[in-house]
Amino acid sequence: MSGPTPSQTIGPFFHGALTPQSPAAAGAAPGSILIRGTLRDGAGASVSDAWLESWSVRADDGSLDTPAGPPSRPDALEHEDSATNLLCRTATGPDGCFELRTPMPAAPPDLDGQPQAPHLVLQIFARGLLAGLSTRIYFDGHPGNDKDPVLIRVPPERRSTLIAARDELGFQLDIWLQGPDETVFFDL
Repeated sequence: MSGPTPSQTIGPFFHGALTPQSPAAAGAAPGSILIRGTLRDGAGASVSDAWLESWSVRADDGSLDTPAGPPSRPDALEHEDSATNLLCRTATGPDGCFELRTPMPAAPPDLDGQPQAPHLVLQIFARGLLAGLSTRIYFDGHPGNDKDPVLIRVPPERRSTLIAARDELGFQLDIWLQGPDETVFFDL
C-alpha cells in the first residue's frame, strides 16, 4: 500500500436525493413558517447544488418525534405535512436561493434543563466541503434570544449571522460559508 485513501468532497448529488414531496416544495400548511435565503461563498457568489437540512422540536412537548411517533422508515419525515414536519430538506437553486417550510420551533431545554430560545438546527452540505457544516437559525425579536445559552456565547457582533429577520413572507437569512460576513458554525 502506498498510503491512506485521500478524502473526497461531498456531492454533487443533492438534487437527485430530494423528493418532489419534500416539505420545502410543499404548499403553505397552517402553522408553518417560511424561511428564505441565499447560500453564498466568501466572495459573495451564490452556491448552487447545495443541500440544507433543518431540524426543529415539537411545540407541544419539545420532542423530535412526529405527532404520530418516531418515523417508521428513514424517509418518513420527508413526506409529512409541513405544519408538523420536524425535518426539512431543500436544495439551493441555480441562484443559490433556498426556502425552508417548517413549523415554528419550540423553546427546548438544553442538557442542563435551562430554556433555549426557539431555533432550528441547520446542516449544510455542498461541493468542496469534506463534512457538513452545522449552525442554528434563531428568530428576530424573540425575547428568549437574550438568554439563550448558546447564542449568548457568540460574540455580539456575530450574532446577526444566526438571526433570521422577519419579512412579509416569513423570515429571511442568508448563509455565508466564508468571508467577513461568515455565518457562525458549530463543532458538534
